Amino acid sequence: MAADPETYWRAFAGWAAGPLSPGPVAVERAENAIIDTVACIVAGERSPAARAAHALGSGVSAEAFRLAAAGHAHELDDYDRPSVAHPSTVLVPVILALAAHRPVSGRAAVAGFVAGLEAMDRMGEAVNPAHYERGWHATGTLGQIGAAVTAGRLIGLGAEQMLVAMTIATSAAASLKAQFGSTGKPLHAGFAAMNGINAALLAEGGAIGRVETLAQFAELFGPGEPIALRPFAHPLAIEEFGLVVKLWPCCGYLGRLVPAAIALSTEVASAEIASIEVEMPARNLAVAGFGMPETVDEARFSAPYCVAAGLTDGALNIRHFTEAAIGRADLRALAGKVSCKATTRQQSPVDLAPEDPDRLTVHLTSGRGVERVCDLLPGSPENPVPRARLFQKLSEAAPDPERERRLLEQLAAISDSPDLIGLSCFLERAG
Repeated sequence: MAADPETYWRAFAGWAAGPLSPGPVAVERAENAIIDTVACIVAGERSPAARAAHALGSGVSAEAFRLAAAGHAHELDDYDRPSVAHPSTVLVPVILALAAHRPVSGRAAVAGFVAGLEAMDRMGEAVNPAHYERGWHATGTLGQIGAAVTAGRLIGLGAEQMLVAMTIATSAAASLKAQFGSTGKPLHAGFAAMNGINAALLAEGGAIGRVETLAQFAELFGPGEPIALRPFAHPLAIEEFGLVVKLWPCCGYLGRLVPAAIALSTEVASAEIASIEVEMPARNLAVAGFGMPETVDEARFSAPYCVAAGLTDGALNIRHFTEAAIGRADLRALAGKVSCKATTRQQSPVDLAPEDPDRLTVHLTSGRGVERVCDLLPGSPENPVPRARLFQKLSEAAPDPERERRLLEQLAAISDSPDLIGLSCFLERAG
């Protein structure tokens, strides 16, 4: 391990700019992230956030903004525990936007993704959980640094330029969790992707930054005191931690409760439910604890609404997040019967760890109660989904069968692709 932060980040920049040969696990996970993110972009390309992004015009950084905002719009994109962020919806749009303007092979894309994620996770270890708990949205803060590294690799920055790009990216990091429940949240992913590319281009153009800013970032955005940095790349973060794939278009902290509610829908009828109790770790409830939602964006962070939809319809999908759906009398009536409380003590500092389960208890009018303890998270490295499920997400998102077929062709063998421009063109300026 490096003796001090400046030496550490210089060494990191040299590694990130140098030759990378990720192993089979890293390659598979990076390819899965690209497939999953493309599905999320297709699902969200007509969302309010993506439509608004067209106002930024054209160009590589504006296109990265739009793709990232689209990918994060429906809360379907993966997330990562060390960064407490949604890394793929930042890093993959950087790859796709650059691929529309210069040659980017599949192998280069995978290496760029792996390096960008490494930056986000190692800085994430230095600042979290304090960073997230203090109100910063890590997708938009740590994502700037990760995006700069991914972009820097793809445009061929040297070690010193890569370091400069990372320091410049810290200057643009400012995304607040107060925007959760609004269109502002997916825009954070857009800013991270756009600013990361711009930081790399500025470094390429001769800009200079101070390495001290990376250490200061960790102190100011983290717990307020220096944290020992863990070794990078041994193992790679993508191998050590993996990514959590999301299967429902809502806050990731509801990813255990929603499948429990869906499963219970086959055992109980909504008309028989007298009350519902939800118990979650306090840190999670603080994010997913919106009560009765008044907007579609609030509904994604409403445990009562999402649980009610799962129990009533036996499903939770994009169609549940429309003005018509959140106004449904049956869903609002059942959501009104949900009470949420926080678990008083968390056993693990890791988000959604099995040691800190959620609990869903349904009380029936007959007096009978049905409880589910929700510990394993579907889509997590501990409970993974096959690649076929990611292709299913794309099929569900793509309204045009011919476009879906062409996208599937492009995604079938990512690492073997000599140039991703074909994939990028199927996403460029869509919607």
